[in-house]
Amino acid sequence: MNILKNDKNQSTKEKILIATINASVKKIKNPYSLCNIAKDVGISKPAIFKYFCCKDSLIKAATSKAFDDIAAIYIQIKNQYDSDTAKIIQYFSLWLLKNTSHLSFIFNQFIMEKNFSNIVVTELCSRGVELKKDFLSPEGIKEVYVIFSVVTLMSCLLNHYKNESAEISEKQYEDFALGISNCICYGVKKQSDNIEIDYNSLDEIYKQRKQEFYEHLKNTESEQDANQSKNEERFFYALTEVVKKHSFSGVTIEQLAEEAGLAKSSLYTWFKNKDDLLKKVILGKFLQLKDLIEHNIKSFENVVEKSYVILKTETDWLLENISVLPVATWLNFSGNGTTNVGEILISNSNWVSKLFSVEALGLVDSDLPAIWLTCLPVPMVLEGNCKGYTHQFLLNSVKQIHSMLWNGILNINEEN
Repeated sequence: MNILKNDKNQSTKEKILIATINASVKKIKNPYSLCNIAKDVGISKPAIFKYFCCKDSLIKAATSKAFDDIAAIYIQIKNQYDSDTAKIIQYFSLWLLKNTSHLSFIFNQFIMEKNFSNIVVTELCSRGVELKKDFLSPEGIKEVYVIFSVVTLMSCLLNHYKNESAEISEKQYEDFALGISNCICYGVKKQSDNIEIDYNSLDEIYKQRKQEFYEHLKNTESEQDANQSKNEERFFYALTEVVKKHSFSGVTIEQLAEEAGLAKSSLYTWFKNKDDLLKKVILGKFLQLKDLIEHNIKSFENVVEKSYVILKTETDWLLENISVLPVATWLNFSGNGTTNVGEILISNSNWVSKLFSVEALGLVDSDLPAIWLTCLPVPMVLEGNCKGYTHQFLLNSVKQIHSMLWNGILNINEEN
């Protein structure tokens, strides 16, 4: 199926829209400036105003085109493969892998909006895509799992090759799209992993391990550590608020200092520059979660139990530290090259390579399934927080997410 062809006879207006969408993945200052967009198209800046009255009008039109393209290709693939879920996911993933700027552009426009999922669902449904409006309903949770799994895994692949400074071949795209489909549809378990899961028993042990962790932390934390933690919390909250307004690309030391209620010079007492601040504040926050995960999984023997406890630990922690959601969401979705949450959590962790058989999944790096696993709680908590679901409801949803991760969505359907 040829779903990747480009129209060489595009109009100037179409080229302007595409250049605007493609700007979302460019690592330059002010990627959406009219000068940069005009340069990419090969026209003068004033020529843009023949088609769009202002920059806001251009961004709005480009957003509409991005949704149009995504909806059209999904409907085309769905119509061709009818009820073959594996093929639909495979070929839709392939198109997204080859057109990453479309997702990146939409995320850049809306990801910090509280009703992000509602915006996306409304836009796609109005174009004929069938999606559940409530992603965390019993029927809808599968959709958020599939969508987020596709986005996370394809981001992993693109980051992998970017770090390797290698071009991605057509076959590598195709193989990885097939790997994504296999992971989602058939799960990550091997035949030897047919282990019965007693979720109630796991929950009890998890509760004990979590309590032990925080008691130990409280007993061993010095006054200096406590003061440092308070400062990091203050900086992280300031970062969260600034990211909501300006995104990471727009964050400045001045904005962070103002949000934190400090003089600019005060921040330089703790941090060398903005990048140093971002790195230390983000790592400081998520390394606590990493320590908690590693502490909690020590009591569990097999990979099925460990993978469940990882999902539950992170979901629980995010719900108790809800202010980290904007930053976690941005790190996972932005595609701007910043280290994502999954990479922070699995860095130097001894459990990563032992969880899944990467070769069996057809993936390219041993870290990818672990990044996928650790990123899954973010959209669930984000969606649940927006919809007002209780803490306990979301923790219970972890069981359904884990079952899909391990067994695959097709096997889950068969069981139900």
